[in-house]
Amino acid sequence: MISERKEKQFDESQYEILIKCSDKGDLTEWNEWRENNQKASILLEGANFISANLNGADLWNANLAGADLRNVNLEGADLWKANLKGAKLIAAIVDKQTFIWGCDFDKQTVFTGKGLYLARIEPLMKKSLRINLITMMKTKT
Repeated sequence: MISERKEKQFDESQYEILIKCSDKGDLTEWNEWRENNQKASILLEGANFISANLNGADLWNANLAGADLRNVNLEGADLWKANLKGAKLIAAIVDKQTFIWGCDFDKQTVFTGKGLYLARIEPLMKKSLRINLITMMKTKT
């Protein structure tokens, strides 16, 4: 049996806008682009956002599956209905304005970081992420 390999859903131009905004510390350009392109699929599967400043980023319905989001600032970010399957949000910075609701996630999704208890995360996801974290810690010992 031949298995078909799924093509990665990644848009280089979207990634470049986000990185440019992150480097400037101002997500205005990205958020305006989102406002003007509401029907565009946000394809950032496997994106590398190590230490990125995504403070206030409009990432609703974004495909962030397998993204490396280590040390990322997600304060005030909107991740409503984002695909977070396999995403590694390690040492992420969130606050009470961060919205993580209706997301797709799986057992490989890791979410640890500063202010996690403040973020608006749907209860089922919060419980699952807590279980994943405990399991991950046990396997390291």
